[in-house]
Amino acid sequence: MTRYDTSKAGKPAAPIVSLEVDADWEARDVPDADLALVLRTATGHFAPNLTVFTDRRPDGFGPRDLLDALDHNPDRPDLVAEETFTTSIVGIPFAARVVSFTDPAAGTLAQLHLATAVKADADSEPGVGLVYIVGTVAGARVDQDLPLFKGVLDTLLISA
Repeated sequence: MTRYDTSKAGKPAAPIVSLEVDADWEARDVPDADLALVLRTATGHFAPNLTVFTDRRPDGFGPRDLLDALDHNPDRPDLVAEETFTTSIVGIPFAARVVSFTDPAAGTLAQLHLATAVKADADSEPGVGLVYIVGTVAGARVDQDLPLFKGVLDTLLISA
């Protein structure tokens, strides 16, 4: 098992997120992402992936604000978004939302969007740390591939 984290993203005020994966997963560089983990798959198949983003926002900005923005994505006019719900991952509350859309190259994709706020210690930067995780799978393989994320997310560690 290998543990990857977001410390190399160079965001000193943002939370540090780490996830542990087995040898079937690999880290990849993805623009704007702090961490991207991709499941190795057969050539020609869409590779399930988890992408992690971290940020610091003003007090009052919450995870639901981030997920509500999915409703206004001009790059994805065919996006279908389910209602936001709350879930818990290793005892951490997350706002969550499932969406689907068509990608010209990959076909129909389904995504699980997860967001949580992390309040920093009183001595650190003002505002709230935001952790945003997106899991993406091929629409035709949702039932097979989406459960793969649970094992990875069960290793989640977040530090403010």
